[in-house]
Amino acid sequence: MIEEHTPALLECVVTGMPIPEVKWYRDEKEVKPNERTELSFNPTTGEAKLKILQPMSEDETIYRVRAINKYGRAECRANLVISNIVKVSKPIVLRAPRITRPLSALIIERGKSLKLLADFDGIPKPEVKWFRNGIEITPTNKRKIDIYENTTELNIIEATNKDSGKYEIKVQNEVGEARSSSSVTVKERKDTMDEVKAPMFVEPIQPQLVAEGEVVIMETRVESYPAASFQWFHESKPLEVFFPISMLV
Repeated sequence: MIEEHTPALLECVVTGMPIPEVKWYRDEKEVKPNERTELSFNPTTGEAKLKILQPMSEDETIYRVRAINKYGRAECRANLVISNIVKVSKPIVLRAPRITRPLSALIIERGKSLKLLADFDGIPKPEVKWFRNGIEITPTNKRKIDIYENTTELNIIEATNKDSGKYEIKVQNEVGEARSSSSVTVKERKDTMDEVKAPMFVEPIQPQLVAEGEVVIMETRVESYPAASFQWFHESKPLEVFFPISMLV
């Protein structure tokens, strides 16, 4: 069985001494070479072939190949079936965007370069936008935004105090969106490193026993400077929903 308009090839191997004469037949009519039909026979290997370049419904019938020499003849046949099966492409599985590596909070020295980056995924590839204090960032000579396959970067040359604030990325496609935010503090060199404090949990999450269907509130307190960014996990998998967090700075 072949698809319509796909070349059809009928072939067999013929043996005999002396070398037989090979003829092909469509029903009872001998097949002759033409613009749609090619015939070939290799006496060395015995391969006999009939090729129909553009099969049509009229070619759907029984074909016979006959080999004859002075000692006798042999014949075999095959039925050519043309299929009209429509090819169905595999559907694309859509997936809402996710932030797989969130933005990190930064404190940097004034005049240094600032670099923020985050990883994401989603199908189709999400559109990526950057914001500072709720206002979308437009690339300039000072601010450069790079978007790769699954990573985006914001680079600011010679950061000033005006570059401090809340930075956020939004990744969005036709089935959803995801966001990540962090704080950036630009300070003078003399007091930059003295006030940096790594995040530390001062009140860890407490175990709870609740009935099925009840609302659960889980809280923790973190002390850090600058303010840390957070992400919740369930069984090592990041949660799409982020809960309010009390912070000590």
